[in-house]
Amino acid sequence: MATVTIQAEEAKRLVIQQLTKVGLNEENAGKIAEVLVHADLRNVNSHGVLRTEHYVNRLQAGGINPDAQISFQKTGPVTGVVDGDDGFGHVISDVAMDHAIEMARDNGVGMVTAFNSSHCGALSYFVQKAADAKLIGIAMSHTDKIVVPFGGKTSFLGTNPIAYGVPAKTKKPFILDMATSNVALGKILQAREEERKSLKDGVLMKMELRSQIRIKSFPFPLSEAQKAMVYR
Repeated sequence: MATVTIQAEEAKRLVIQQLTKVGLNEENAGKIAEVLVHADLRNVNSHGVLRTEHYVNRLQAGGINPDAQISFQKTGPVTGVVDGDDGFGHVISDVAMDHAIEMARDNGVGMVTAFNSSHCGALSYFVQKAADAKLIGIAMSHTDKIVVPFGGKTSFLGTNPIAYGVPAKTKKPFILDMATSNVALGKILQAREEERKSLKDGVLMKMELRSQIRIKSFPFPLSEAQKAMVYR
């Protein structure tokens, strides 16, 4: 797989172009492009423009609502919920964080949950918004069950990522964005694109027909005996 270097604005333009071709409005496509390029600029390419093809396929298959009517309901002085209407998680999460920031400015704390959403890209983008507003931001999400517990044979847990953003007085903000599994699914998808057969100790990946991936992920490196026990 060849590596091509382009300017960030050009990458955004190309993402917007691909998404609007399949029916997404330019405003939402622009937000998605911004989140994806943000990840690439942080060198988290697994959550960058690499994802564009997947989102295009999801739109074409009817898995994401291109005309989602996103709504916010305030449930208390510092709480609220966002109904994403099955739209893009990037846009939905951005709306949620904006409302959380607004409530935190007024009352010291703001907490918003979102439902009827989808994959939202790198959580670091949203906690960065809070940190830029001189607030501490926390973002988290559940995922499908794709992680095998230690000693197990089948997937049971999600990667369930969590991110923190903390402003600093004179330095750049502290940003932590991590999966709670040994590896993020996006890293495995990136490895598939780059035709790599493995990632690191503790993560085994089997390439199967139709480009499917079977993932076995553990919280620490396994010995050969442990691998044999799990993969019998």
